[in-house]
Amino acid sequence: MSIEKKDKISKEKINKMLGELMYFSDCQITHTFTDIHTPFSLSINKQKNEIYFQITFTENKLIELYKDISSATLALHKLLNNE
Repeated sequence: MSIEKKDKISKEKINKMLGELMYFSDCQITHTFTDIHTPFSLSINKQKNEIYFQITFTENKLIELYKDISSATLALHKLLNNE
């Protein structure tokens, strides 16, 4: 998915992306967002029946954990759209 800096990404697109990444079992997937107002990395950790989404802010190393896709989607939407 190609998103230009000026484009806003919808909650539906974020939710679909996270849902597709949840397909993989027993894995950790990390993506780093650097070319935005607040740089951060998103890690999706899935082991057996547990899954969580971890957002780590690059500058201050603050970590936010989300245990459901809807909360993670909302947090990502705010970050990616600078809200």
